[in-house]
Amino acid sequence: MAELPDVGSIQPLTLEESRKAFGTPITRALKIDPISMEKSPIKKGIASIGSNIKDMLPGFSFQKGMEEGDPLQMGFGVIDLIPQVALLKVGSKPITDLANKLARMAPEEIAVIKKKYNKIFREIYDEQERIRNSRGAEPADVADVMKKQKALKQNHSILFDNAGKKFDVKKNNAKIAKENKKRLKDHPDFEDNPDALDEFIQEFEGEELFDMGDYIGPERDFPNIPLSYNKPNLSRMFLKEQNFRNLDEIGYARPPKYSPEDISQQNTSNWFEEIGENKYRLYEFNPQTGRYTQTTLDNPDLATWRNFLGYAKGGQVEKNTNNNQKLI
Repeated sequence: MAELPDVGSIQPLTLEESRKAFGTPITRALKIDPISMEKSPIKKGIASIGSNIKDMLPGFSFQKGMEEGDPLQMGFGVIDLIPQVALLKVGSKPITDLANKLARMAPEEIAVIKKKYNKIFREIYDEQERIRNSRGAEPADVADVMKKQKALKQNHSILFDNAGKKFDVKKNNAKIAKENKKRLKDHPDFEDNPDALDEFIQEFEGEELFDMGDYIGPERDFPNIPLSYNKPNLSRMFLKEQNFRNLDEIGYARPPKYSPEDISQQNTSNWFEEIGENKYRLYEFNPQTGRYTQTTLDNPDLATWRNFLGYAKGGQVEKNTNNNQKLI
């Protein structure tokens, strides 16, 4: 058997030599050939991340993370990188584009989007805070975190301070009314009485109306009541339905304090006081904090009650935050 040529002893590469020759797992992931990238949406996504990666990282030195090949230190897997591209650069194009769309949106659409983005903003901000307070954070890292947190606040203002300011209510209502008329004009109740249809559409101005089979109206709770309806009997109905007790029952000016035993046995209540004609001060008890949230509703219509109670299509949802609330 022929002898193999002597190629010298084979020694394992040092960490520095291996990284120089082959790169780290992160650098290899970012060096993707164009052909395989076109065939693989995942690789295509990674490549697009790589082109902007320095702007997406939540903290710590990018160069240091690259040198040590530490994905966690670089911010991978900690939070979604995609929102950070837009949210950590003040006034970036995605931010301004979304702000322009929000400016023309209806309040209910804005509320859905704001709820979603508030959660993203909070997650990123909290992650930055953890990085700033970590043992390995250097002065430069802390400064970078503070810069990013400031950018988050500025971008939140850009997105939502002017949201809805360019929304044309009259134009929107006219468009909805036209669609409603087209949808319901052949219904037996209105086929020979177009004036009645116009009155019905006006009564539910701004809402989409449908033939639901057993009724004609909006696709929501309390479909037979217009959102603008604001009579005292509506308020009394909601107070009773939600089990709010009248403070006059116990002769107190303020809601009672509950003992730990009361709370553990769920022997607690929500309270209200009537402070004017269809004007109420509501006290909602939170057993976790032992405190009340106080809210004042002045001549509330159905839209106000639905917002306060967290109603949406199909039933109740997570309750919205009201500007006229405070803890007591």
